[in-house]
Amino acid sequence: MKKEPQYGIARLRTTSVVGGMASPYINRKQPSALIPFKGDLPMLNDIDTITFREAICETLSLDELSPEFQRVATEGYRIAVMEEGFTAYLRERAITPDDFVKLSNSEKSDYLLDWMNLNSLGLESLKITIRNGKSYVQ
Repeated sequence: MKKEPQYGIARLRTTSVVGGMASPYINRKQPSALIPFKGDLPMLNDIDTITFREAICETLSLDELSPEFQRVATEGYRIAVMEEGFTAYLRERAITPDDFVKLSNSEKSDYLLDWMNLNSLGLESLKITIRNGKSYVQ
């Protein structure tokens, strides 16, 4: 029997879950040491990061966030899930994240592409799609 959400919204639509997982990645120039994400990084500057973290503490549903913060939360959550999945993949192959970072670029590429193929992920999944605009101060 499927359990009804406690607050009337699904767990993956709550800011505490999605925003909390996204939070460590939103103001990094390189969000992951393992996966080479590309795009307009960091997604938020330091001032907007503080505002984002306050907003996720004050709201229950992602729908209550501004459209910009909804996109940032979703992208950050995607990064967190991908990094978690790739770390599990490496663990299954007896490779620690520290050992992976020390590998040659071609070996890293082989592992990453194998993991992406196993999970039906294309290279476009490495692109961060947040657009801050020309006047955004990083």
